[in-house]
Amino acid sequence: MARLIELSRSALLPHPVSDVYDLVSDIRRYPAFVPGIRSVQVLSERIASDDLTTMDVLISMGRAGLGMAFTTANKLKRNHRIEMRLREPGPLEDLDGSWEFEDIGGQGCRIVMVMKFRVGNPLLRASLEPALSHLSNRVVSVFAGQAARDLSSGRVR
Repeated sequence: MARLIELSRSALLPHPVSDVYDLVSDIRRYPAFVPGIRSVQVLSERIASDDLTTMDVLISMGRAGLGMAFTTANKLKRNHRIEMRLREPGPLEDLDGSWEFEDIGGQGCRIVMVMKFRVGNPLLRASLEPALSHLSNRVVSVFAGQAARDLSSGRVR
């Protein structure tokens, strides 16, 4: 069995939790600013309550001639947490991720991203593991930069 790779990154951002949560939860925008994300298709979306949404999402990733697509089941608890789980094994044998959002007393927010994944196919492992590790390592800084651009430009969702 392939090894499970687990990465955790966090950042303190000078923006309200609600603004940062809105950016991270707007998965349809990912192809515009997240490196390696080619396309995102929301297959289903269900609003269970004012603060809880579930969705199934098809994500297509690729870079330098290497690509893959996979479907995730996501649970979004407004302004608190986003959970992502792999729906069906494919190039990835396992994928489990989360975002946590914490208000830091009117000074902004703390975000924590945890990503765990396992590439099942030994032939793909050598190329996919480094690419996914690289993306996971950079994703918090990518979102921090996008939040700064969106909020400084007055972009409103």
